[in-house]
Amino acid sequence: MLSSNLQQESYVQLAVDVHRLVSFILADETYSFLEEGLNILNLFVFKVAVIPNNFLEFYPILIYMIIGVPLEVIMLPNKPPHLTKIVGCIAEGRDRQILSEVIGSLRNYIAKLKHQLFSSVDIVGESFLRRMWQTIEYSKNAPSINANTEKDQLAVCETLLITLL
Repeated sequence: MLSSNLQQESYVQLAVDVHRLVSFILADETYSFLEEGLNILNLFVFKVAVIPNNFLEFYPILIYMIIGVPLEVIMLPNKPPHLTKIVGCIAEGRDRQILSEVIGSLRNYIAKLKHQLFSSVDIVGESFLRRMWQTIEYSKNAPSINANTEKDQLAVCETLLITLL
């Protein structure tokens, strides 16, 4: 349904359900449908004219999937329950196999956010732009544990993010 050419009002009406679904998938400790959840998020962000405010919380989550969850985010008390669960799942282990899905979503977020990229902040007050630069820095300094996959994928991430700036 999301891949159809719906009227913008239809996407607005679907936003609550899509947000709930993506939150559920990201908080699933088994990672059973993580790739599909990221694809749904990517498609939704691509299709909407303006990203709904409640979807802004997913931008830093995508960044954390690449660089890891910053300690100040993990230690922050009183996070909304769904974010606490998502952050916990990401902090316990990131799966680099989904890097292309994360990059696709980030690309669409960056394209749609435009000036909001400079003014929006994550749950600890760090700007979205600063988090993007942390991603680029992480990519640049990524350990070459598996030179054929991880380093290459992170180099693609760095190139993509620099290009989008």
